[in-house]
Amino acid sequence: MSKCRAANLLGKVLKSTDPKILDDKLLHLLVNADNGAILAFIGRKEILMPDKILLSPTPVKLVGQTPEKESKEIIHLALKNRQFVLKSRVETESGHYLGRVFDFEFDDISWKIQRIFISDRILFRALTEQLQIPKEDILFIGKDKIIVRDGLIKRENLARVAQPNSEYAGASSGAALSKNT
Repeated sequence: MSKCRAANLLGKVLKSTDPKILDDKLLHLLVNADNGAILAFIGRKEILMPDKILLSPTPVKLVGQTPEKESKEIIHLALKNRQFVLKSRVETESGHYLGRVFDFEFDDISWKIQRIFISDRILFRALTEQLQIPKEDILFIGKDKIIVRDGLIKRENLARVAQPNSEYAGASSGAALSKNT
């Protein structure tokens, strides 16, 4: 099992197991809000269910299969509800804004999100600290919004923070801060 970062896959070749369907480019990853699994690869021309990721030989290729009738209905509903994780607004249960998702990590076996990466400075995310939130702390994935546990709170709301350079503090949460390198 290998872990993949969503942002690294955007724009990569999207192939189908059906030889009649031509190669495409990955534009979005559609996520199941109930279990955090990737439902579909969204290309320019096609929507495919994930099958595998071919990391070598380069360039990286994503291989998907044509959805069956039941899956098409689930995918259509997820598309209607805009269940995309990238660029979604992230808030705590109590409504504190944490930032927007600029990347997420998933494994290529279960296709489930393992953690999301948040920055409140999208334009300068290479220079700022990122907040990493594990799947255990993600409560809800909805239309353009993700709700996480209240363990992450704004620095001004927590007076005794040991990390002076951090805007966020983890309070009994699995979330962690990291410098983007």
